[in-house]
Amino acid sequence: MTSGGHTWNVVSYLRTSKTLSTGGNLRDFINDARNKGWISPNPYIVGIELGNEIMQGHGFFNCTNYSLSP
Repeated sequence: MTSGGHTWNVVSYLRTSKTLSTGGNLRDFINDARNKGWISPNPYIVGIELGNEIMQGHGFFNCTNYSLSP
């Protein structure tokens, strides 16, 4: 992605089945992206986004609890 003369990588994960809740460790996603060569071995994360993108039909997203820690 490029904006204002700066370029950065964007890695997105798409859930392929319906769910009412989920949980997990962000480190698992970072390690997966690093192992696939999508990001550098020593990434510097400047932002994290969480949400939904309706691909078909309708739906909603409700985030009730999250935490990030180094």
